[in-house]
Amino acid sequence: MKNHYFKRRHRSALTVVEITVTSSLVVILGILLLYIASNWYFGSAIETAEEVDKNIQIIRSALMIERIEYYYVYTPNRASLTVRNVAKDNIGLRILAVDLITMDNRIIGHKSLSDQNYVLWQGDKVVLENVPVCAGDQCHKGDLLKYRVWYIPERPLNGGSSRFERAVFVESSFIYAGGELPPACPISDDYVILDIVDPVLLTNGTFSGSNLIYIRPAIKNGTSSKIDIEVRIESLDGAVLGYGGAKNVQVPSSEEVKISGSFSGIKVPFKMIIESPNSRIIQREWVMGGKPGSAFVSGITLLWRETGYMVHTVVIEVGAPILQKDVTIKVSAKILDCEGNKFAEVETVERIPSNMDVNLPVFIKLPEPVRFDQIYSVEAMIVEIG
Repeated sequence: MKNHYFKRRHRSALTVVEITVTSSLVVILGILLLYIASNWYFGSAIETAEEVDKNIQIIRSALMIERIEYYYVYTPNRASLTVRNVAKDNIGLRILAVDLITMDNRIIGHKSLSDQNYVLWQGDKVVLENVPVCAGDQCHKGDLLKYRVWYIPERPLNGGSSRFERAVFVESSFIYAGGELPPACPISDDYVILDIVDPVLLTNGTFSGSNLIYIRPAIKNGTSSKIDIEVRIESLDGAVLGYGGAKNVQVPSSEEVKISGSFSGIKVPFKMIIESPNSRIIQREWVMGGKPGSAFVSGITLLWRETGYMVHTVVIEVGAPILQKDVTIKVSAKILDCEGNKFAEVETVERIPSNMDVNLPVFIKLPEPVRFDQIYSVEAMIVEIG
């Protein structure tokens, strides 16, 4: 009789060698899978770490638009931006492009700067010249616009730098003050703009013995760096009362410039004509009104925005002797162009205390800003009304 039990057992059993080989294959396969999984994990971890590092560097990067210079006096307009790297870490910022856009993100102009190699490291700044400006009827006076500067962070490495792939941007807004009619007065290539005229007067409204006038040539256009200045003082009906001048005056100047002359005995009201043989002084006529022995104009300052060179406020310095009683005065200013056309006429009422022993500055805001290069005459008057 055949032993079927033995036969079945013989067919299904594995030898020691077969078990060993099978176990080895399982172990090898497990090690291989573990190796593959491990490599994938570490590769993924490195990629994740690099991505996190990039994001951290982007967060740490910080570009600031420090200043917007928009020059409406040129046709077409011109503009420049001053940008600075204000990051706390030493991260390079490569400037890529500048956009001029509306507040609803409509792009008006674009300029690529990728070929300029502007890379700012910590604390560096640069002036980006000739950035996009409004053209034609793209913008209207009073529009709120903004500049957007695109940049990409870089990390310093030995012998160079490592650039990230993700660009970011910074924005700064401004109010467009252009859009007005073309200027009525011609603009020369060489001119000087005055913003302060301050004759040295006694408390009775008469020139002091120093015979001095202080002026400030705040802006200049053209090649002249030093000019001669001539001053003529006239009565309001045009009679010449005195002359003065200064040689080799530095322009522009952040300080007031001293003009000396033969002004002794001249008293308010009077008109000053300020000119130069070397350059065109646009604000050539200044009227100082008032009454001797009472309140009078002792100085005029025009306050203006550097963006666009727009005058927005007239400051009239009021002088007076020690009064016996409080006095109410009307202070007015008139701004005229080269043809005598009136840009603005503004006034305010002030009260002078009887014990006032210093000049009183009166600030009068213009209804609308006026282009500096269109102001040819400034008339300041004071009338006692009570």
